[in-house]
Amino acid sequence: MWQRCNPHKFEKGVILKKNLVFVLFLLASLLWSGTVVVQFNDDLNDDYGDGNVAYPEHPMFTPGIFDIEQFRLEDAGNHYDFIVKVRGKIDYVQFDEYKYRYDIPDDFIFPLVQIYIDTDRLENSGITETITGVNAAITSESAWEKAVVFSAMPEKFRMKIQKLQPAYASRVAVPDKIYLSKDKTEMRVEVSKEFMGKVQPEWGYTVLMLGHDVTSSIKKNIYAMEVKSTASQFDFGGGHGALLKRYNSNIIDLIEPPFQSQKKILAAYDADEKKLTKVGAVYSHNSKEKAVRITGEVKQVSAEKVVINLGSLQGIAKGTQMIIASHYVVEADDVFPELCLAHFIDTGDADKIEIGMKAEIWKE
Repeated sequence: MWQRCNPHKFEKGVILKKNLVFVLFLLASLLWSGTVVVQFNDDLNDDYGDGNVAYPEHPMFTPGIFDIEQFRLEDAGNHYDFIVKVRGKIDYVQFDEYKYRYDIPDDFIFPLVQIYIDTDRLENSGITETITGVNAAITSESAWEKAVVFSAMPEKFRMKIQKLQPAYASRVAVPDKIYLSKDKTEMRVEVSKEFMGKVQPEWGYTVLMLGHDVTSSIKKNIYAMEVKSTASQFDFGGGHGALLKRYNSNIIDLIEPPFQSQKKILAAYDADEKKLTKVGAVYSHNSKEKAVRITGEVKQVSAEKVVINLGSLQGIAKGTQMIIASHYVVEADDVFPELCLAHFIDTGDADKIEIGMKAEIWKE
């Protein structure tokens, strides 16, 4: 059940009976419910970026409002619904002095969601740059063709993109309204089918959560709150200070690809080399296959060989190729009742393998 971000538009001079209110809410929920096209869940209590990020200290930043729990894309008939559920309860900014000082709308909320969509599944095809202010890049495998932004200041956000990144303006949808669920844990925006086209099952989604800055005073930043070295009333802490802050990511949470660590992803920037971290998409089509095809996990690893704990034979035979952590290919040499001894196709992969990584049958 949803409500618009601006509650004042619903104020009436007539008191309705409780049962009528309930019926109206029920009808609204039925009208807004769509068919789930894709859905991804995320680990909870990981709204800390690379592991060091701390929330701003003002009580308006309630725990969990930047912690992604789930992303869904639903077909609502004449449009698509993009829905992000968080662990905490989102509320409109209540601090009048803050609203007055920055001239923000009554329905302003702090979460800023950016979703980058890979529609062609081709490496090095698409855009790897993010909207300025994110301080991260998209991997070449997940390069995007379309993007959707949840912003509480959509008109200003669109104007900033047009000014700072005009080449991407037509590729980024910033819907006019953010709807909140009745329990204030879900945000929803409506995106036209004209913009999206027909959503395909093989598309990928890079889902990022940031804080929404109202000032955007820095030239190359479109309303993303910076992660600074020390947390304050309205600033995240846990990042670098001075010039190095341009390389640490401003991402607070994301939905990481299978078998990857958010901490490792967001800590992979290199200020000395002036390199941003790279984030990748999640793919519903692949995830369904992997759920069926997972065969075991790494038990031991050496410079040339890896031992995989299978639990059972599961169709593995000598010569069977498997992929570890969705990236590193090995070939089975010996198969035992519960174990498989395999060698690396690329010997340089050995130092990248860790005990506990998942392995599955590899099918090109």
